[in-house]
Amino acid sequence: QGEFCPKSGWNTGPKECNQCEWSDYECTSDPDEGLFVQLIIDELRFEGAKGNLYAIGSSNGAALAHRLGVNLPFKGIVTKVTQLLESPERSGPGSLNYNQPRADTGLVSVLSIMGTDDGLIPYEGGSSGVFSGESAFQLMSVEKSMSTWAANDGCGTTPVVTSVSSSVGTGMADVEKYPCPSDVIVENYKVYGGDHGTTGRAKLGGFDMEDLEYDFIRRAE
Repeated sequence: QGEFCPKSGWNTGPKECNQCEWSDYECTSDPDEGLFVQLIIDELRFEGAKGNLYAIGSSNGAALAHRLGVNLPFKGIVTKVTQLLESPERSGPGSLNYNQPRADTGLVSVLSIMGTDDGLIPYEGGSSGVFSGESAFQLMSVEKSMSTWAANDGCGTTPVVTSVSSSVGTGMADVEKYPCPSDVIVENYKVYGGDHGTTGRAKLGGFDMEDLEYDFIRRAE
């Protein structure tokens, strides 16, 4: 009642502070995260910023990065330990609330880092404890999530796979690179034995996570 509640967004399903149903797109009581970010972008453009847009997120932040890529003109996203939702198609207030790429989604480069032993966000998809028992919310498998982005971007949906070292899990990770046009990148690091807490901070192929993230952005540019 009038107090700020940090857990009321909709990008990963129902939260303890939500006031509306997930399918109430006219809701004005819950955060409209897409609109909030759009207003930030509008202000930056008004101030003269002309560069491309990127989002980097882990867990809940990665879910938001997926939503931003789907609904707003982001050139690239880095998503750690969360994939696309399989369902529902939309959730939460407003019109910038789609959960999967659609006809008007632009080309979005994607760097994904996922652990195969994640106990919160299953690598194979399905339900998760973050959904508070709401069965309408289901995750894609990581492979389907990546092939969905690849198809959106005009890439082939069968990746070329190489192996690198990992500082977490079993010590190994597969790098899955989808064959894409020259202006887009779709890659997933499949970290064997990686869990939800450590995968997003892993050193992969001898590179710190921050180095991988900014190398991805430089290549996308």
